[in-house]
Amino acid sequence: MIAVKTIDDATKRYVFNAARSFLDGAKNLSWIQGVVLHSGLSREETLRVLQPRRTYGDPARANDLFDWLNSARW
Repeated sequence: MIAVKTIDDATKRYVFNAARSFLDGAKNLSWIQGVVLHSGLSREETLRVLQPRRTYGDPARANDLFDWLNSARW
């Protein structure tokens, strides 16, 4: 039998990998904000998914992302 991932698992993986693209400098902050906002994940779930990315890539970009995630602006 083939294991099929749930939509929730696929969404989390997409957001996780999108954060990598942002932190690597391939995309801008407004792009990752759009990905997060349209993912349907709650703020808490998004923070849980992205926590391993906190120390990945450019520290300034990581600070921008996590400052936005922790703000009341979304």
